[in-house]
Amino acid sequence: MRDVNQKEFRNVFEIIRNKTNDFTEIRPELFLENPQFLIILRCCLGLSQRDLNNKLDKGKQFVRHFEAGRQGFKIISNRILVSEFFEREFLRKNKIEIDDVIKNWRECRNARNKFFIEFPKPKFKLKRIFEMTEKDFIFQFNLLKKETKNFTSFDPNIIVRNPRFLVVFRVIFGMNINKFSSLLKIASRHIRKWESFEFRMMPESAISIMIDIEELFKEIELMGNVDLKKTLKNFKKFSFFEPDELIVKKILESNNIPFNIHSFVRGFRKEFNVDFSVPNSDNPSFVIEVTSFLTKRFSDIERRLFFVDHRFQLLKIENPNLMTIFAIKCRKDKEFMVKNIIRKSVVNSDFCFVNDFSRIPNIIKI
Repeated sequence: MRDVNQKEFRNVFEIIRNKTNDFTEIRPELFLENPQFLIILRCCLGLSQRDLNNKLDKGKQFVRHFEAGRQGFKIISNRILVSEFFEREFLRKNKIEIDDVIKNWRECRNARNKFFIEFPKPKFKLKRIFEMTEKDFIFQFNLLKKETKNFTSFDPNIIVRNPRFLVVFRVIFGMNINKFSSLLKIASRHIRKWESFEFRMMPESAISIMIDIEELFKEIELMGNVDLKKTLKNFKKFSFFEPDELIVKKILESNNIPFNIHSFVRGFRKEFNVDFSVPNSDNPSFVIEVTSFLTKRFSDIERRLFFVDHRFQLLKIENPNLMTIFAIKCRKDKEFMVKNIIRKSVVNSDFCFVNDFSRIPNIIKI
């Protein structure tokens, strides 16, 4: 529904108006016909997905999944809950003005459309950090040196075109991804996704990042003064894998299980970068995602579990026989909570291992 034009939106609005007797009778069966009708009902009240989640007192992904027809909308109790809510709210609202609804719909589209910017194509094809030899790194270093006019000019478009240059910047600073994340005040997983081309770099993010990078260049007196030899020493010291990824890597290697690491696997509408694909990324039987939690907050842990589980869902749409393994490291005092969230809410992860990864080879039979 977000992708229709204004004329089509008006037509669907009128269809729903007729089906609901001018928004006075919101029947649960309406959503069986098309769960995306919920988008128009939300626009009638000016509610975002988050607003409606809060009002229904449901999980953070409930409305999103309901509208997409993924899960939830076929459960009669959920449809009744949604229909009763809108009937109550429409009784309080004297009149539904189509112009107001279209305004709300446009705001919804604007929030979405920033993800459909036409991005400039990369000028160079760069290797991922763990694929680089010293020669590869020197090549990428020299490209960035030229793009930045010997590290004196920090045009945000450089990393919009090719976010993989972030790798070169953090090697120059001698920073692993977590330190770089702290500098930019951006989650490390977002930086990883930019570097792997899984997320596109938005112009506003690039501006903020380049400001921070330029300030650090000035602070540590590197403007026009970057020593390649020192940078190569930083490159040789780098470990490009998280500690828990190295544990899984060692377990797979010791059991003679073939795998690709940090590879792209085809999923619904796009490719996804996964931690491990077994036996390979072209025709995987298993994918393994590894994550760890330092946080104590329930909401942060829940959000991360849902995020990975949703990725698995999108991978399974394209690969119905794919088996998914979720390897999770957490604080010992949070282990019960993590397992409880998994038991109640995780649906697309075939196997979950919390703090003990030794049994992963027993699942994988190659």
